[in-house]
Amino acid sequence: MSVEERVANIESDMGHVRSTLADIKSETKELRTELHSFKVEVGKEFTSIRGEMASFKIEVGKEFASVRGEIAGLRTEMVKEFGSVRTELANVQTTIERAKLWFVLIGLSAAWSVISGVAHALKLF
Repeated sequence: MSVEERVANIESDMGHVRSTLADIKSETKELRTELHSFKVEVGKEFTSIRGEMASFKIEVGKEFASVRGEIAGLRTEMVKEFGSVRTELANVQTTIERAKLWFVLIGLSAAWSVISGVAHALKLF
C-alpha cells in the first residue's frame, strides 16, 4: 500500500472519528438536557413532598393539640367527679354520725325510761 492510499484511509478514518465525535457531542447535549429536565422534575417532587410533609406536620400538631385538650377536659372532669365523691362520702359520714348519735340518745332514753319505771315501781321518787 502506498503512502497516498494510507493517507486516504487515515483521512477516511478521521472523517468517521469526526462524525462519531459529533454524534457523541450531540448525544451529550441531549443527555445534559434530559438530566437538567430530570433535575427540575426531582426538585418539583421534593418541593411537593416538603409541602405535603409540612401539611402533615401541621395536621399532626392540630391532632395532638386536640388530644391534649381532650385529656385536659377529662382531667378536669375527673377532679370534679372526685370532688363530688368526696362530698358524698362526707355526707354519708355525717349521716352515719347522726345515726350513731340518735341510737345513743334512744338507748339513753330507753335506759332512762327503764330506770324511771323501776324507780317508780319501787317508789323511790
